[in-house]
Amino acid sequence: MNGFRNRDLQALLYGLPTTGIQHRWRRSVTVSRKLRVLRAHGVIRKVPRTHRYHVSETALPTLATLLIAARSTINQLDKVA
Repeated sequence: MNGFRNRDLQALLYGLPTTGIQHRWRRSVTVSRKLRVLRAHGVIRKVPRTHRYHVSETALPTLATLLIAARSTINQLDKVA
């Protein structure tokens, strides 16, 4: 996997393309701020000399657990517990 970019996340989070430069700039700034927080917490790391990011090795188990919990129902989680 090559990683993900700010532009990739904008497409996933907002869906529709922007109509003006101001909207494009605002979306870019918002996603950049979220990426900066994720980097500060060690969830993602920047690929050197690119505009791409990868999920860090230490965050993979936590993210996998969160995705499983998000896709499960309360009844399914009660059966496991």
